[in-house]
Amino acid sequence: MNESSDNHLIHPPRSTSKSTSKSTSKYSPDYHSPSHPPSHSPSHLPGHVFYMEGTGFTGKKTALFSSQDVSYICGYAEGKKLMIYHELSQLERTLPIFQIDTKLSKVRMGNYEKHDNAPRMVYLSRYIEQKVLPFVDKQLMPYLEGYYNVELHDSYSYLDTDHKKYANCLVWSKKKNDDHPILMPDIYHLFNFGDRLINHKDISSWEGGKNDKNDKIGFWGSTTGNRNPEKNDRINKCIWFHRQDSKHEISDCFITRIAQMTYPEILAARPQFPDIYTKPVTFEDQFRYKFLLDIPGNTCSWDRIPIVMNSNSLLFRFPCDDVCAFHSLFEENEHFVPVTEEDVFEKREYYLANPEKALAIITNAQAFSREFFNGDAAQRYMVGLFTGAAERRKEDEENKNKNKNKNKNPSHPLPPTQNL
Repeated sequence: MNESSDNHLIHPPRSTSKSTSKSTSKYSPDYHSPSHPPSHSPSHLPGHVFYMEGTGFTGKKTALFSSQDVSYICGYAEGKKLMIYHELSQLERTLPIFQIDTKLSKVRMGNYEKHDNAPRMVYLSRYIEQKVLPFVDKQLMPYLEGYYNVELHDSYSYLDTDHKKYANCLVWSKKKNDDHPILMPDIYHLFNFGDRLINHKDISSWEGGKNDKNDKIGFWGSTTGNRNPEKNDRINKCIWFHRQDSKHEISDCFITRIAQMTYPEILAARPQFPDIYTKPVTFEDQFRYKFLLDIPGNTCSWDRIPIVMNSNSLLFRFPCDDVCAFHSLFEENEHFVPVTEEDVFEKREYYLANPEKALAIITNAQAFSREFFNGDAAQRYMVGLFTGAAERRKEDEENKNKNKNKNKNPSHPLPPTQNL
């Protein structure tokens, strides 16, 4: 939490050494296109210039925001739960915040600079300015004026136990059945997954042809998740697979990057770690596997699930307590196959014996990916979210004015106030 006074808590986006000191990659939220110099990365944007080259965005008002659009409807339903704060005192002050100034169509940020994901706030504020506010109905825009809480971590579920403070807070991921936080598409989704789904095409086939996939289960990932190596699900799952299949005849499950802990810490807790630690594997090599596994990390896998569902491989998912935007539309055994340690090998055998069932799920997953796992769908969701929030506030204001006028003069009520 920043120590500044309320007068300085909200301020326009600006460059900070903390937000720019981290290295960038093509798939991080502060990535800038190679065609632009580093000074044009999101944390250094001058004015309203917003470079999003290579992410499927044109900057033109070409998106279809329709009441019949599922992405828009999902966002709208979530937005109707959002209460916009009138005063700073109403906010949860331990969380990052932003203010929407509808007169200037600007987003001002606060309480975020010391956050380890500070660049996400800069990106989100620019995104709202450039990709959301211009598409909200002008009659509703005044109702977006106010203050908002946002959680910049991947999810609140793996943080402190005080989850009540995330009520009415915008989040990238949330616990299942927790209707109090307000769910946005995750930061990778807003960024069109860094064009990964476009640039990495799966040319291998389930069966037939020279590019046949092998019959194995595959997983490669980092040690995100529980910071304690003994309790880290990805480490433990990979060790479990190695114990079950030490010769790797039917599975290859490895850790390829250490995050949120150190190698000595892992080795002290899990001496078997060298058996499951290897160099990174390309997507093209991963696509050679008929079964690609999802093991949750900090939260739901932000890009792994879309990439696998977009491929010609079958997605095996271990249980996850969190959900992301559009996950409510997932159907087990229609878009993916749920697995546990008790049945994962049995299900592998089943789908190898019934390839037509596997291919049906893969086809459904690909159709889902095409419709929802892209930057345009995320943008429609976000426009729907803020439209829903504006309409809720408008209705609340009108009802408040009606009741106020009714109490003043029940027989001659005044028309409701249309503006804040």
